Amino acid sequence: MRTLEERKRLHWKQDYRRTYELGEKAIQSWNQAEDKMFYAITLSPDEATVHAKGIWYDFDARERFVHGLWTQCLHLLNRSIHNNYRRYPELQAQDFVSVEHYDRQIPDKLIKPHIHGTLAVPCSRLMQFETLFHEVGDCGFLLKPESVDTAIKSVYMERIPSHADLCYWTGYALKQQELKRGTNEH
Repeated sequence: MRTLEERKRLHWKQDYRRTYELGEKAIQSWNQAEDKMFYAITLSPDEATVHAKGIWYDFDARERFVHGLWTQCLHLLNRSIHNNYRRYPELQAQDFVSVEHYDRQIPDKLIKPHIHGTLAVPCSRLMQFETLFHEVGDCGFLLKPESVDTAIKSVYMERIPSHADLCYWTGYALKQQELKRGTNEH
């Protein structure tokens, strides 16, 4: 006999189900303690900087560049949570990110590389964490521009309200990695 959850999944569209299950699989081993708030995060670099560096068609260089920007940003976020965060791993924001290179609608179309990911922030440190951001709309936040490198165009985040949304968002962020892996196999 199928559980209620399995019966619900039967009615999902195939693309939604695939994306959700990809995210669900990815976060299985991730610490999902109830004392964390989850955020969907997108980091977009300045496109002119990518072109100026001459790395538009060099995927390794694009990955290194965007991950370098993310590393700086994550350091800034963790410093806002606790100044000596490396000494206190339980107070660090945990991240799960991937770089997107291609347009989702036209898989062969190269776009500005950017990061989609998920952050888990200890609830006891939310106030310190959110001081780096200003609210945009009902549920979004933008990192204050004076806080980051000029090569970063924007860092946008939203709270993830439920476990189902966490699974779907993580699957969405990883979908490009699966698509890339699928094209390499043929």
